[in-house]
Amino acid sequence: METIEIEWEDIEKWTSLEKTVEICNDQEAFLEYKRDKLYGAVDEEKQLPIFSDLRELMMKVAEGRFAEGDFKRLEIYRNLYSGAFRFTLESKVSIPVEVYRDSDGQIRGIDLQRVDVELNRHLFQQVFNVLVGKKKVRVCAAEDCCQLFISKGTGYEQIYHDHRCQVRVGARKHRARKKKQE
Repeated sequence: METIEIEWEDIEKWTSLEKTVEICNDQEAFLEYKRDKLYGAVDEEKQLPIFSDLRELMMKVAEGRFAEGDFKRLEIYRNLYSGAFRFTLESKVSIPVEVYRDSDGQIRGIDLQRVDVELNRHLFQQVFNVLVGKKKVRVCAAEDCCQLFISKGTGYEQIYHDHRCQVRVGARKHRARKKKQE
């Protein structure tokens, strides 16, 4: 077994809370993320349950519905072991990979399953970070929207994921008040 090295900074960027929330909001974005990081070597059918778990757990944390069984499921992902190791002074993470070579020694393929495990472990760590209150993730308050977003915490309670939802809800309320007055 050989190893590949990935910059620690890249792993942190690839699995930041912002990126985690972004891919939780869209299954296709999640799959595209995996295709990009694993060089297209993605079994999409095996990735779908992981996406579902990631989205469901993040939604439950955001809505305050996290239960004991959810914590056990989260811990399974957080405790995945890819064989990756990082020396404290090194800026790289070494991950063991299976390299397939032909009879001439030319590389014909690389099994990136352990890289995928490491990415999943870090993505689910972000769910845990939200659960313990390091950051606040919310679900948009618009009835017809279920987007997750990171609450900015700038002194007021942000309840909509973007300005369009806020305006749309405000316009509906305004029309309802006008209709009621008539």
